[in-house]
Amino acid sequence: MRSTSVERGSVTAELAVLLPVITMLFAIIVFTAQLGLTQLRLDDAARAGARQAARGETTAGTVQAARTIIGQDASVTVSSTEGFVTVTVSATARGPFASVLAWRLNAQASAQLEQFSPPEQPSISSAR
Repeated sequence: MRSTSVERGSVTAELAVLLPVITMLFAIIVFTAQLGLTQLRLDDAARAGARQAARGETTAGTVQAARTIIGQDASVTVSSTEGFVTVTVSATARGPFASVLAWRLNAQASAQLEQFSPPEQPSISSAR
């Protein structure tokens, strides 16, 4: 059975219409995945910074610990109130639509400040 001249090229036309839609859907999926991964890295960076600060690390060391995980372009703030330290990390999302949709993602983690006391020195006694 032969196709008529009316049906000729209809597959090409349908593909030409659907290909941009499929490409756009793929780009949206990639961008959404990138948003999720960036948020997870922000959470990890905030937790790492809070752990460092709770252990008594300096503010510069805390910021560096967070930026090691998320990257140097991230914004990191450290605050301390009533025995707790809070680290807030924020960064701009990356991906296919990042230049159009400049989304700022944030994560925050808190930890209780650890109190260090020097270990007691054992007394040395000589037994005879």
